[in-house]
Parts: sequence; structure tokens; C-alpha cells
Amino acid sequence: MPYKVLSPKQSSLERDWEKLLGTVVLDRGSGTPLHTQLSLALRKFILTTLANGEKFLPEGKIVSQLGLSLGTVRRALTVLTNEGLLERRRYHGTMVHKPEGGSNLSHLTLVIPPFSSVFFHPFLDALYERADNIGAVTRIVRLRQGQDWKDVSRHITYAPGKGGVILSGNDQQVTLDLNNILTQQGYRTVSLGPYINHYPGNYVGSCNRSFIEAGLKKLAGHGHRRITFLVSEPEERDEVRLRIRLFEEIAAEMGLTEVEVFHAGTHEWISSAKQAVEVMPRLWNRPHRPTAIFAVSDAAATGALHWFHFQHIAVPKEVSILSYDGSDWTRECLPELTSLVTPPDKIASEAFRLLLSESGKVEHCVIPPEFQKGETLAAASPISSRS
Repeated sequence: MPYKVLSPKQSSLERDWEKLLGTVVLDRGSGTPLHTQLSLALRKFILTTLANGEKFLPEGKIVSQLGLSLGTVRRALTVLTNEGLLERRRYHGTMVHKPEGGSNLSHLTLVIPPFSSVFFHPFLDALYERADNIGAVTRIVRLRQGQDWKDVSRHITYAPGKGGVILSGNDQQVTLDLNNILTQQGYRTVSLGPYINHYPGNYVGSCNRSFIEAGLKKLAGHGHRRITFLVSEPEERDEVRLRIRLFEEIAAEMGLTEVEVFHAGTHEWISSAKQAVEVMPRLWNRPHRPTAIFAVSDAAATGALHWFHFQHIAVPKEVSILSYDGSDWTRECLPELTSLVTPPDKIASEAFRLLLSESGKVEHCVIPPEFQKGETLAAASPISSRS
């Protein structure tokens, strides 16, 4: 790719290399090779500080200021040269070679759990579309329980400057560990899913508290007090447990005393929708039926709606249903499910913005929920409220 070579006055005379290298911190006891740590620091300089075509600092000055061996410095510069961020030119020395126009994100890896989950599937199509738009090759890695970085690294064969990694739907500790290892090696990462307190990397997701609060306010505004939170997603998942806890907390804050959580006992290998169908007789055939069901997911909501249909129970006349997530199938149901949604396009756009950013800053982006109007929510009737 052609670029303009800057004059010495524009580059080395104006660049305070001593000050710049003074910000490099190398941890000789971390277990991460020094050349990897150095290439990570220099890569950040190239992407955030240096100009395209600028003459890069000679090897000898890096050796003397940082107290490294020449071999270590050369290995770090070779990594950056192989990534296309540096170019060695006869008579000019080593030059900065940043991508001009277009994207330097040619590979994208999605690390997700092995089982299907409604929490990240709505985003996959949007992510694929954006990857195609910039010509990035996308690969999905399903990380089973007990697998570690070595299992993931087999699938990430590109250099750090050539691609990024999206971590979606994994356990908190797995996400933290992978983010730590990947960023140490210089890869750009973004985490999608439930928020992790004090997460050190880039994050994009929805706010479960906002979802639960919006859902309960919507139901209460329609006169519903007897609300059942139907949980037919596997409770082994952090996301599901978080939604349950927030439902109980926010309902208490709102003074809703007739709410309940109904645990369907679903495990990872069981369909959430089918399990909802299985447990609905036990949920419904009780003296005090709910006037509204707030489902933990779209799959749980469709299961409940399916059962009501075959029992000839009118929705929303006899019972309202509010869904959570707003994936495409909520609009294919009859009647169409009323749902809270996080627009997948917004999640995907923010994720790619962070992966393509050259600022080097860590950002946490929370997308607020939107209300997707459907046909399964109505005011609580006086008769159903007394039954």
C-alpha cells in the first residue's frame, strides 16, 4: 500500500522518542515473553500516536533505553512487520505502515459456549453482515467447560494486528481469563453479554436491570399485580441467575408483593420452549393464577404461548405475556409476542466500532432496551385479578 514518506523534520525531529518509550512497562515476572509485551506496546504507539510513513525508532535506541537484548527487540519488530504495521525499506530504514482507508480487521473470531442460547443468537446475523461489509473472515469457536486458552488459540492463527475476538455468552471467569490473555498478546477484544463489574476490556451489551425494571413497570402500568417470572432457561448460566435476582430485587423495590419466580428446572441439554410447555400445567392449575407472565426469554414465552393456544386460553384476554430479548421469532408467533428488545444492529455496530478503533481506550457501551409492541399484553381484567 503506498504512503507518503515524511521528512526528518516531520518525524524524528518532532517525535520525543525518549518520552514515548518511557511509558513502556515490561513485567519480567509475568510469564509473558518480553518480545510479546514489547510488540504490544509498540503496536499501540503505531495505531494511536505515530503517523503513516514516519521513520521508526532504530533498534539500538530501543535496546539501550529499555535494557533489552537486540534479539528481543528484533523479534518484536518482526511481529509488527509481519502484521504490516512496519516496513523495512532500503536507504530509509524501518517505516510506519498504517492501513489507509478500509479496515485492518481482516479476521474475526467469536468465542461462545457450546449450547445454543437465545442471548447471543439474535446478534450473530448482524455481526456476520458487518464482517462481510469490511471483508473480514469470521470463525466461531465453541468453548466447552474445562477448555482453556490453548483450545481457543488453535483457532486464532492470524497476527494480533490482523483481527479481533468477540467473547459472547461465556461464564464470567472464562471471559475475564480470555480477555486478559488475548490483550496481553495484542489482540483486540470485545465482550458481549451480561456486564461484569470492573471488567478491564471493551464491553457492549444490554442492561438487565433496565430490562427488568421496564418490564415490571409496563406490566404494573396495565394493572397487573400477580406476575409470574417464568424461568425455563438453564439456571447454570450466569445470565439467567442475574435476571432472576434482579426480578426479585426490583419487584420488592416497586412494592409488588404478589409476584413469583417459577423455576422450570431446565438444563443445558433441554429445549427452553419445550420445558416451558411441560411445566405450564403446574404453573397454571393453581388457585391463584397469574394475570401476567413475564418470560425470562423469547423461548420461554413461545412455550407458554403454545400451551395456552392448545388449552384454548385466550391471550391477552385471560392472561398477558411479556417476552424478553425480542428475537425474530417473537414476530412470527400468533398472536405476535409483546417483547423488550436490544436491537442487534446497535450491538453489532458498537462491537465493530470498538474493534476498529485506534484510540487504545477501553469503553463500556450499554444499549438501553426498547419496547417492541405486540399482541400479548393487555390491561388486567377485574375477573382475572380476583381469580
